[in-house]
Amino acid sequence: MLRTFKLKHIVLQVLLLTSSVLTSSAVKKTLFAGDSDIEGWDTDDEFPDSVNEGVGGWTCNQVRKRINKYLKKHQPEWVVLVCGENDLAYGESVDKTFQDFESVVAKIVKKGARVIYMGTKPEPGTKGLHSDYEKYDAKIRAKATGMAATADTIPPLVMVDVYPVFDVIEQDDPGALYQDDELHLSEYGYALWTKWAKTALADDFGSCIRWEKNSCAEESNREGLP
Repeated sequence: MLRTFKLKHIVLQVLLLTSSVLTSSAVKKTLFAGDSDIEGWDTDDEFPDSVNEGVGGWTCNQVRKRINKYLKKHQPEWVVLVCGENDLAYGESVDKTFQDFESVVAKIVKKGARVIYMGTKPEPGTKGLHSDYEKYDAKIRAKATGMAATADTIPPLVMVDVYPVFDVIEQDDPGALYQDDELHLSEYGYALWTKWAKTALADDFGSCIRWEKNSCAEESNREGLP
């Protein structure tokens, strides 16, 4: 009987240890979540202690439905988020897409993580949607500013403003930022994203709300920030 008890005790300890190791390995500092732009981004090597949960074709609404699962599993400090373009491409309105984006951000912030939103990009293959992209990004700029103004600490939502910089590059060097499908990013496009995201992520204790061309374009004016 004693041997049986000891054996059960050992098995229990092993199971608890295994569970602890698995839980610990799932925890990551940075979670990348969103659509194919996230899925196709080679984040593992460039961003240590990160995990990529991007799914091609996903909308903000789909991210909204799954984000809590990812947050519980990975317990990130940062979430790099890309969603909205597919919603608009599928015919969703700017207002509804933005509402779903707000819901995603609220879930993330509630769990204690901060958000870096990579803005829309003016792909050659979606020119009919560019006006909606700009309206959508404008709402998110305003959202980031508003959240920073009411936050007790550093800004919870940070935007990397991609569209205006990519628009200039596309005019000067057409096609350089995109693959042959004129939708998804090329190696050069991803290299810029990686550079800009790294800068934003390194600003752990900063007050920058919006980054553009790897420089802070808008800072929080809230007193008491570092």
